[in-house]
Amino acid sequence: MNYDLRLVGNRIKQQRKSLGLTQEQLAEKIDLSTTYLCQIENGSRGVNLTNLISIANCLSVTLDYLVADFTVDTIKSTNDLDQQWMQLIEDKSPSSKQMLINLVSDMLKHINT
Repeated sequence: MNYDLRLVGNRIKQQRKSLGLTQEQLAEKIDLSTTYLCQIENGSRGVNLTNLISIANCLSVTLDYLVADFTVDTIKSTNDLDQQWMQLIEDKSPSSKQMLINLVSDMLKHINT
């Protein structure tokens, strides 16, 4: 599985700063060198799962917060689209819903998602 090193590093840095920790303080708490933590935060070096868990625990965040490539705005936008779709089809008959499913399925075969 690939992940965006810069995104992860940036989120670590932001959370560390929001907690008022220096790189030295965080590195000491999780038993890493300051140089290695700096490289992680700059996105120039990856981090293994064990160290990522230690970082997440120390910063009181979840792993998905550090590595997931989505934002609250993305989730909200997706939810809005889902609601729009449901409103479009809510009053349709089962046969009409099936026709719409078939139509969308056929269309998706011909476009890049």
